[in-house]
Amino acid sequence: MNRSHAEGPRRFPRGAGWWSSVALVFAAALFMRLDVARGLRHPGQSDASFYFDVAKNLAAAGRLEIDYVWHYLSPPDGLTHPAGDYWMVGSSVLMALPLALGGGLFATVALAALFGLATAAATLILARSLGASRPVALGAAAFVLLEPTLFNFSTSPNAPVFYTTFVTATLAALARALVLPSGAGRVALAFALTGVFAALAHMTRQDALFLMPTVLAAVALSSRPAGERTRYGLCALGAYLVAMIPLLLLNLSHFGAPLPAGLARAVFAAGYEDIYAYAKPLDWQSYQAQGWNSIWAAKQIALKCNAKELAGLLGWGLWVLVALGLWRAARPVLGGRGGRARAVVALTVLALLAIQFGFYSLVASAVATEGGFLKAILALVPALVALSLTALAELLPQRGLATSLLLLVFGVAGGTRLIEGPERARRKVRFSNAIGEQVAELARGLELAAQPGDPEPVVMTRS
Repeated sequence: MNRSHAEGPRRFPRGAGWWSSVALVFAAALFMRLDVARGLRHPGQSDASFYFDVAKNLAAAGRLEIDYVWHYLSPPDGLTHPAGDYWMVGSSVLMALPLALGGGLFATVALAALFGLATAAATLILARSLGASRPVALGAAAFVLLEPTLFNFSTSPNAPVFYTTFVTATLAALARALVLPSGAGRVALAFALTGVFAALAHMTRQDALFLMPTVLAAVALSSRPAGERTRYGLCALGAYLVAMIPLLLLNLSHFGAPLPAGLARAVFAAGYEDIYAYAKPLDWQSYQAQGWNSIWAAKQIALKCNAKELAGLLGWGLWVLVALGLWRAARPVLGGRGGRARAVVALTVLALLAIQFGFYSLVASAVATEGGFLKAILALVPALVALSLTALAELLPQRGLATSLLLLVFGVAGGTRLIEGPERARRKVRFSNAIGEQVAELARGLELAAQPGDPEPVVMTRS
């Protein structure tokens, strides 16, 4: 008898179709990002320029230094000075790795693209941990891969893509820790990873200052016995503090304090331009001197701008679906493995969203309208999508067609925004390259004007 007929038709290994689908979606997303990134010849200005400049200095000379002065919150001793006096250096440390291996600008952007995929992978893990089916989890990951602002940051040497990855990984590790059965050896590891990812997020952006306290509140709200809540909360906090030691020691070495003083001074800025003002007092006395009417007027402007930014983050149609999903997810357990954990994670994400909105509206309002608030809440988009899709899918019959329709409706609600990502990123590439051309022209002009014995020129510019 023919062996092949005796054994019957050959079948794919269990799960092969699922993994093939995941590989196809992620490979397509990576190709789209690298296709945009290969045209980038200059990092750009502002944030991207800062992170790439610090990464180059670290790769070339082992120094976390910036080669120019961009703010006066902590007046530096010279043009070249320690970098972490306001923005965090975690992204630059990561980008220095491919540079140290001989790569260039494209290599750093390729790393950002991989982190864009890592965000989607963490979204998939988060959704699966909370009970999502494989199609729903992959749908959430695909949405994150296509989201225009996340796509844009994953084709640039900038911090938000790294920050979003670590925040999403923190929430995914928290969800995993909450659904594991008591006594499992992996529970402590999952809680420890929660703390480590929260620390990595903090090393990347200062917004993560609120992440670890919110995670600890989530542990306290979990359904585990009181003793376990205390033990695992300390486990997460301990891992966070240990992971933060290098940054704290670096700050002590550079600034004489665990956290740079410039951060506190920014809170007292009357407007964003105050950050660039040399030797301007920024303290409680100067803040009060504005007058409470002026202070409240500035807060109102920040509140309106942040509310508009929040609404535009997903668009009204998608926000309706997300709100319905979050409302269902945040309710007490209806039964099922992920019910209680999903409620706790949903409340954690909502709390982080509310805290960031309040902080950037009522405290750090001067920097809110310059992108600070957007980058803070952008990191919560993957969790919002994963939670809402997972919860909404349970309202449908467990059939492939119903799930497909939900994913289609979710995508349509996002509107044309989901196809904007590549074109928006290409516009940014063209803008950054134009800056590079201007900088090169300026350099040529300085070289032509230089006379023998002239000191190195210092260029002063506001933009």
